Amino acid sequence: MTNYKEIPDLNEYPPILKAARDGKLIVFVGAGVSRLMGYSSWKTYADKKVEFLRKNKLVNYYICEKLKSFDPRKTLSLCEIILRENDIPFPDDVVFLRPDRISDCGIYKDLYSFNAVYVTTNYDDCLDKVAEENAMEISPGSQDNPQQNKIIKQKVFFLEEEMLVSKLLEPGNVLHIHGSVKYRGSRIVTVQDYMKRYGRDSKLQTLLEEMFAKFTVLFIGYGLEEYEILDFIVNAAHRGQRIQNEHYYLYSIFSTEKELCELNKKYYHDLNVELIPYLIDKNGYEGLVNVVHNWAQILAPIARNPFFIESKKMIDEVI
Repeated sequence: MTNYKEIPDLNEYPPILKAARDGKLIVFVGAGVSRLMGYSSWKTYADKKVEFLRKNKLVNYYICEKLKSFDPRKTLSLCEIILRENDIPFPDDVVFLRPDRISDCGIYKDLYSFNAVYVTTNYDDCLDKVAEENAMEISPGSQDNPQQNKIIKQKVFFLEEEMLVSKLLEPGNVLHIHGSVKYRGSRIVTVQDYMKRYGRDSKLQTLLEEMFAKFTVLFIGYGLEEYEILDFIVNAAHRGQRIQNEHYYLYSIFSTEKELCELNKKYYHDLNVELIPYLIDKNGYEGLVNVVHNWAQILAPIARNPFFIESKKMIDEVI
């Protein structure tokens, strides 16, 4: 039986520590992290689009409520169909993604100290901002120009053609596999978008296969409403080859859900994903902030380890 705690002991998961040391850790960031900053959940995002349809008298109250009852991906797909049939363009997603409030709990800074490559299904740019702050490099001056120059190295990628295996080789990179608020054409929203992006022989398909086969993946910020997305991603990766590495899912539960958690552990075990449960009775979903902060204290020093620094130099030379 699992030993349930508010903050799981990271030292009980040596593969995560080893992956961070070796530059082989992938942190998969879900909407649960963005919600702590005030951004919408996947369902709320879909509901806002449905309300846009009703406000513009494209659906009545009954259809509005029925649309909201569907899986968010189906809801978003139907919204697109209704707009297309009425020849009305949707406003940019930024309108629906913009939070009512911003609550900087520091979780992204802690996450970014994990010495990992960050892969996310989120559109928002919270993680991007931290990555870009850390991407500043100082180049020495030359004889012709003795002044030092500040160079910002690209660390954030969101275009379909940028979903390359090479991006997994440098800790600190951020990959938005479903697109970003920065560019409307990059975002996948409808079922058709998903099918195209995750199609066989696509760049994303190849990326996922390589990621799950050769890296240790840690899912953070995924909840019940995102199970379908999580399953979709994991199963897409499994289409290619036998997965060998160990992978983990940081999983929030109430103490009354331990029995259900044990069942879910068995389900994800078959997908080679181990659940790491943590209790949220006391702090609610904000308990994730404490878990990530605690783990950051363990993982952050790895970046200052001489072995890690030398390994990163070797990676940079390859790239």
